[in-house]
Amino acid sequence: MNSLIYILAGKKNKTVVGIADNERIFLSDQLSEHLPDKKNENVKLIYFEKIHNRAKALRRKRYLSYLSEKGRLRIVRKYNPELLNLIFDLNQSNKIY
Repeated sequence: MNSLIYILAGKKNKTVVGIADNERIFLSDQLSEHLPDKKNENVKLIYFEKIHNRAKALRRKRYLSYLSEKGRLRIVRKYNPELLNLIFDLNQSNKIY
């Protein structure tokens, strides 16, 4: 089963790292917690990885979580320099690590 590692960004590019067991769960559950409201107006998916092995996914999430905001954004900007919302690219991506 594929695991999805993701980074969400809110106002002022404050980031949150998370993991979901598949895209469907991510889209219905985790993202709904971070949908725009009065507190979080511009939450967007700025980075994701699909990883086949659950143990590797957990290690990757832990690594990304330990990084500073600056470190996370450095990784994100390699693949998404403009910090665009990638939510619509999620289903089209076939990158599995």
